[in-house]
Amino acid sequence: MPSSSPLIIKESATHRSACGAGLLFVRVEHLVTAIVIGLMPVLYCLVSLAIACLAIWHAHLTVKVINFGHSFGPRDGLLVLAVFGEAIGTVLLVRQLFTPHVTKPVRMELLQGDQPELFEAIRLVSEKVCAPVPTKVVVDSTAGIGADFDSCMDAVRGRRLRLNIGLCLVVGVSAQELAALLAHELAFFSAGSGTKSAKFIRGVHQWFLLRIQHDPWMDWLNDRSKEADKLKRWALRFLWAILWLALRPLRLLYAVCRLFTAGMMRSMVCRADACAARLAGSGAMAGALEKQGVLSTLYSRAHREYLEGAASLRLPDNLPLLMSRRLMIDTVGAEDLPQSSHWLEMALPDAKRRAQILKLNAEGMISATGDATSLFRNFHELARRGTYFHYQNTHGLAISEHRLVAVEETVHDSRASMQTVEVLNHYFKGLAHPERAFCGIAEELGTSRDSEVLRMELQDCREWLEKYGERMAAALKEWGKTWRLVRDLQTAYVLTRASIPVNRHQFCVSHSTPEAFLEEIERQRHIMDNMEGVLRQYEGRLETRLASSLELLWRADPRTLPPALMAVKDTLPHWVLIYEALGLNLPLLRELMTHFHAFQSLGATLSGMVSSASYVMTMQATMPAMARLLSDILVTIGQWPYPFKVGGGEHVMSLADFVAPNAHLLDLADLLDPSKGAVQEGQSMVLAQVRAKRLCEVVAPFIDNYLALYHQSFAWVSKASEMAEALLFNPFETDREKFAAACAKTRQAPEFMAGADPKMAHAGRLPALAA
Repeated sequence: MPSSSPLIIKESATHRSACGAGLLFVRVEHLVTAIVIGLMPVLYCLVSLAIACLAIWHAHLTVKVINFGHSFGPRDGLLVLAVFGEAIGTVLLVRQLFTPHVTKPVRMELLQGDQPELFEAIRLVSEKVCAPVPTKVVVDSTAGIGADFDSCMDAVRGRRLRLNIGLCLVVGVSAQELAALLAHELAFFSAGSGTKSAKFIRGVHQWFLLRIQHDPWMDWLNDRSKEADKLKRWALRFLWAILWLALRPLRLLYAVCRLFTAGMMRSMVCRADACAARLAGSGAMAGALEKQGVLSTLYSRAHREYLEGAASLRLPDNLPLLMSRRLMIDTVGAEDLPQSSHWLEMALPDAKRRAQILKLNAEGMISATGDATSLFRNFHELARRGTYFHYQNTHGLAISEHRLVAVEETVHDSRASMQTVEVLNHYFKGLAHPERAFCGIAEELGTSRDSEVLRMELQDCREWLEKYGERMAAALKEWGKTWRLVRDLQTAYVLTRASIPVNRHQFCVSHSTPEAFLEEIERQRHIMDNMEGVLRQYEGRLETRLASSLELLWRADPRTLPPALMAVKDTLPHWVLIYEALGLNLPLLRELMTHFHAFQSLGATLSGMVSSASYVMTMQATMPAMARLLSDILVTIGQWPYPFKVGGGEHVMSLADFVAPNAHLLDLADLLDPSKGAVQEGQSMVLAQVRAKRLCEVVAPFIDNYLALYHQSFAWVSKASEMAEALLFNPFETDREKFAAACAKTRQAPEFMAGADPKMAHAGRLPALAA
């Protein structure tokens, strides 16, 4: 029995088609172009054959002259060299006729029984664009989409059409936009649009590209020329130059081929855009095109990051979920977007394509609600399997040798490399953890201390760091390693509880059961508790140094301070208030991050249609703990005011309102009491998914904003302390001009001291510390 389609056809478009009319001219154009373009490889073969015959004829004449000549003279030597050069040229030209070995991408195939709703949607789109229904649907972990036949013979017969969907694209578009992209790709194979000729033309282009972009000899010479000595390096470069010259005839023919087919290729893309706009609407197609460019840019960034992470044997376990988080915290400027995100190089730029699509002002023939992941069943599991498949088949990575970490852990690692965290590493010699705070650890004296005593204490702390810094660095490294292990174990516990397989050998547990992971979590937490005492003693020295330098700055006579340091002193109480308020609640935030990292690994925001009862039960069981931690943090920091002016000074807000502006969207009482608002058993799965998605939409930006503001305040007080010490312990640089140069060298920006920008904090980014 066929599954009901998630795409709804409008009543006015029941008997209409999305493909355009008047395609006779298009078919004739494609046929003529295919005939002309098909002569290009034939012309190259004939030229290569002619040069080969010419070389053989010259060789015959040279042998005849040498055999019947009275002596071997210089002229005969030149003939031999000429024949030798012609033979080498012939070999180099004929070599291009053989197809180089290129590893084809391996993709994961979907079965119709596993994804009936997706296949039904594809069938409906194919019917409306008058294209053959794809017989094979494959997915990968990229941000692209495309359709093609497996071979030229399949294109001639019109069968075995393959549709490729990138899962990282699915997480960033809606169901309506995904339908528009599907219609765009399938419109290239609409009936009467010259599909066979178009396939042949693309095949000719691919024939040229394989020989131009993938020359194994040139790649080998290029690699060897970097390692050889000077003499061999120049010899290899000379050979590389000869091969480069031998490729010029082929490149010339390809340039002619591109020039002749550029207009036709662009018109094909424009017709496919118009077909997609008529099916899904101009707004949906234009929005999908814009998001496709953003997603391709973000995927390129994430691709570089996780390949760098492969060197440290830590890889994100779910690339589509990572892309979803990147969409929340990363921004893509217009200068970063590609001019064209289409797989066809000769397509028009995306901006021009969007303008043409919006001019059509098409309403669309179908309607669909929700995200594109709603077209898939168990998308969270499919995305994870696709990620593992991508690592193993695309990059050849052995999954058992790498630690697959949660997506939130990957986001956390990238956050630790921000510029403001580098301020902490510079001032504290790398001994201050970016997500540990020391507020009130050192003993407080009831009586005020003399400035000279503070100066001596500050000097003593500086000497202590030089002497015992290595011990603290080792303790801090072990604590950080254990905390990361606890987060990974919590993720493994949640996944096994949801009946998702986890490699237990990565965590050294005896059994792959939730109970075994819980025991290991408790064991590692005991280790962290034992290290806390030693680590707090070390951090007391860091806090003493920070407090002493700030107190000396606060006591300093304003007349003795340079203007730059006076500006620091004016806003010092505000930043210290933020640092103390957020730092005191940092242990609760770390606990929230530990649970949220594990919860995010379930992919609740991308789950789509879930058919696993254990998955839903795990979501329902883990949400109350996160809601309780979130409620405790918001109640505590809600008692602290945000010290800077917001909205021209008319609006006063608390720290809770600043870091969690959308907390009102979440009903914490409902999450703390799962029985509240219970519905019928058949609807519990939908209700759990709605709650989980709302929780993720609130907690994820809350953690990003909290850490962004905390890092900013921590870096600010550290930079202020560093500037104060530069004045206190550099008596030979008391001149105001020299001190101004020192302030510029420490990269302290005036706008950084003016206050935190709500837009900046809500975006999860920090301002640059540049003068």
